[in-house]
Amino acid sequence: MTEKTVRTLSDLQQCARYDDDKDLRADAARIIAEEWKYAPDTLPWLQYIALEDHDRDVRYSIIQTIAEGWPYDRDVLLWLRDPAQYDPDRDVRCWVVQIIAKCWQNHGRENDSDILPCLKDLAVEDSDDWVRLEAIKAIAEGWRDDLDTLPWIQTRAELDLSRVIRGKAVELLAQWWRDEPNTLSIIKHHIEHDNDGYVRGVAVEALSQWKSEPDILPWLKNLTQQDDEYIRHGAARAIAKSWVQDSDTLYWFKDHVQNDQDWYVRYTAVNVLAEYWQEDSDTLSIVKDRAYLDSDETVRHTAIKALVDYWQEDPDTLPILKDRARFDDDEDVRSIAIEALTKYWQEDPEILSIVKDYAELE
Repeated sequence: MTEKTVRTLSDLQQCARYDDDKDLRADAARIIAEEWKYAPDTLPWLQYIALEDHDRDVRYSIIQTIAEGWPYDRDVLLWLRDPAQYDPDRDVRCWVVQIIAKCWQNHGRENDSDILPCLKDLAVEDSDDWVRLEAIKAIAEGWRDDLDTLPWIQTRAELDLSRVIRGKAVELLAQWWRDEPNTLSIIKHHIEHDNDGYVRGVAVEALSQWKSEPDILPWLKNLTQQDDEYIRHGAARAIAKSWVQDSDTLYWFKDHVQNDQDWYVRYTAVNVLAEYWQEDSDTLSIVKDRAYLDSDETVRHTAIKALVDYWQEDPDTLPILKDRARFDDDEDVRSIAIEALTKYWQEDPEILSIVKDYAELE
């Protein structure tokens, strides 16, 4: 190694440790990893600064550089447990869990005894729900064939104190273990008995995994009329997810887009009709009607966006947008109408005055 090379490495190390520009620090570390990968001190040095830099983006960048530069190094895989467990920033811990889940696939099952317990600890003990969520997801996806994983996920669904984790566990059970004999009954139990609305809604939405069961769709349609808004919304999402192109369901969406008392059900129906049933003879008139007349601003917003996305050439679209830009009660609805007018109809002689009136009003 020449004196110039040593000086370059030393300069890069100084930059990676002390430069005020965080992007330069991350870039310097990456260059060192690429150019001096096989030097014996490179990996330990990178691991040290990956834990010490004061900026979370730099720490994550260097951790990613290490994981990508040494993908088959078992010691690197084990080292990743440190930032996953101890980094002070929750986003970094989340990202590292994702890296562990990816890197583990390079190493095979011989590392289960080192990695799986770490992920289970994070899934239960981390102070942040989003880190725990990433960990439980990694366990379900990476170790779903492990005999202990299903009962462990079931326990999290039943007993975890966090609604985020119970909801994710319910979702994962439906996604990966829907053919297990107890899974559907567990989902139904959460719909009927979980004390948190969010989890009840997730459980209802999970019923979309049982499309082939003849009783599920009628039950979901009934659930959209329940008093519990979480259950109503979950049922609407489930129907939209798995029965969206069912011809019988089309009539249900047509009815509920206009007559359902729940804004979210109408909003879901507008999205479904606009995206999947554009050719149906009633769809365009229904979307126009919702853009003008729906009592909820989110539904009107969604209908206007659908007109712009799918029916720009229809002769009524431009007049509807002009009207909503001028007269809608909601600022967000007026805003999306103005945005579309200025993007797609700049040459219309009325647009400038409409935009000026909008600017004065706001």
